[in-house]
Amino acid sequence: MKNSADKFSASISDQERHPLDNRPSVGSLENVEGEITLIDGSNFGIRYKGGSSDALSPVNLPAQFRKAGIRVVFSGSIKRADPEEMWAGQPFILTDIKEV
Repeated sequence: MKNSADKFSASISDQERHPLDNRPSVGSLENVEGEITLIDGSNFGIRYKGGSSDALSPVNLPAQFRKAGIRVVFSGSIKRADPEEMWAGQPFILTDIKEV
């Protein structure tokens, strides 16, 4: 949905649960500013100030946010990545995101 300033926002809490919800969280972020980045040819991530050099890899990023360079404010849970898994970034479950 768009607000009056033609910016995107989405509340993720009412959407279908993701299988990673059951995985232990290693941290959480609340109302953090970041930027959508293209990690590789098919994966989008979120980089934010104070974060590691790896981008967060939001598994439930709404389609309207899949564009590099969008500035966002977001919240969610950072999930554990097992050593044998090959993630493009740190697995992340969004609970809220909006364009700024």
